[in-house]
Amino acid sequence: LDLACDKLSHKYTLQGNMEPCRLYDKNAIKEGVEKILKTMQNKAHIFNLGHGILPDIPVENAKYFIKLVQESSAK
Repeated sequence: LDLACDKLSHKYTLQGNMEPCRLYDKNAIKEGVEKILKTMQNKAHIFNLGHGILPDIPVENAKYFIKLVQESSAK
C-alpha cells in the first residue's frame, strides 16, 4: 500500500491488503490492522484482506478483525 499511495497520490481509493494468515492470531490481527490504518491515514481506503478468509480461520478471530477495523476506522 505504501508504494501504491506514493504512485497514485490521492486520486484513487485503494483497497486491501492485510494477509489472511494474520487471522490465525489476535495479536497479528491487531498489528496488521494498526499498520495498514497508519499507512492509509487520511487517505481513501477500503479495508480488506489480500484474498479470501482461509477455511480454518476461527470464526471468533474473523469477528475480532471486523470489530477492530470498524472501531479503529471510526477514530
